[in-house]
Amino acid sequence: MSFFDIVLTLTHIDITTYDMQNIILVWISSVERLVNPHLPVAKTDSHGTVCMRDPIEAKWNLSLNAVFPNEIDREDAVSPDLGLGQETLNQLIQHDYKEWNTSTIDKQSDAIPEKGVKSLTLILCTVHDILGIEYCPPLPDVATILLTHMPESYVFATIREMINDTSNFLPVCQKDYYSWCKTYAVIVKRMFPAHYKAMEECGALDPSKGLDPIFKRFFVTILKREDVLHFMDIFLIEGCKAIFRLALSLLQLISKKELKVRV
Repeated sequence: MSFFDIVLTLTHIDITTYDMQNIILVWISSVERLVNPHLPVAKTDSHGTVCMRDPIEAKWNLSLNAVFPNEIDREDAVSPDLGLGQETLNQLIQHDYKEWNTSTIDKQSDAIPEKGVKSLTLILCTVHDILGIEYCPPLPDVATILLTHMPESYVFATIREMINDTSNFLPVCQKDYYSWCKTYAVIVKRMFPAHYKAMEECGALDPSKGLDPIFKRFFVTILKREDVLHFMDIFLIEGCKAIFRLALSLLQLISKKELKVRV
């Protein structure tokens, strides 16, 4: 029985909360399965049990204290943009999650609430300083989405495992990022030559800007909240290939005539 199953039994919390805790277990276990295929399922799934709660929290606190020995420094911390760009990071914080649920976003404001911004800042600073990640444009959005259902300690643990196997999840240098963009362009050219021509002409395949909604923003700016969450389920199970599959599927839904109008 997992820790959250025990909590449900002892406190009789409602089904919505239980569903949210189940998401935590599924998400972190999915990552563990993908990055550790050599381990038995029982071992990888143990990250969602009570025996792993204390180690996960201890590792997070240790990492956090290494970055911010003085707790007061956490209040003034500035989040690294990790290649996303400070302007885009501000857009993410101030506007892009306004449609998300009330447990994450204050209905009176478009911005992520102060507590959420602080959690995101601590996560990104710790990933930057402890894991040594200086460039990973999709990570701010990935961390934000994880924080909608996970405490900081579990988000850090999940990201740490994703970073440990970069080939499966995230681009962690400019070379990786541009490789992703180039690969996508080659696939589009092969599968949708007419779309490729139109996208090439308008700069939609330009890695510096045109592919931002896909490879930098994790579809947050083009999909609804529920669709992004469903995609996160798939992404954590299958890895980065899910990003390419969704991007190509969306392109397939757009006719040549519609594409010319949109671009």
